[in-house]
Amino acid sequence: MIDPEGGLFLRDRNGEIAACWKFDKLIEHWKRKHAKTCFVSYSTEKCSPPQYSFGPEVRIATGANLNNFINAIVNQAIYYDPGVKIELSNGTWRPKKRNQFRVKWKDTELIYEKTTDINLEHVN
Repeated sequence: MIDPEGGLFLRDRNGEIAACWKFDKLIEHWKRKHAKTCFVSYSTEKCSPPQYSFGPEVRIATGANLNNFINAIVNQAIYYDPGVKIELSNGTWRPKKRNQFRVKWKDTELIYEKTTDINLEHVN
């Protein structure tokens, strides 16, 4: 992470860059957005439309560390989840890329310095 042009690169089969996250932007974003994070458990009922319930388990995470983030990618605890958000603007549907990284609940402890689990059913 000492190369100012370095970063995470997603390449296609021909080696062309499909997406890029520069280290300086990752560090800035990670510190700003993920320094203090709360993960909330959820469950879903398979009906039409699906219904979601949130809680009661909550994980409070602090100490976002970019080295932990990179290590979690290497160890496949964090994975890339491409998506497209489509918005209606002036009568025209416009796609908007949404490049996201995901982590499973059980792996969130790998990317933060400290995590605390709370069950809200047991909080007064």
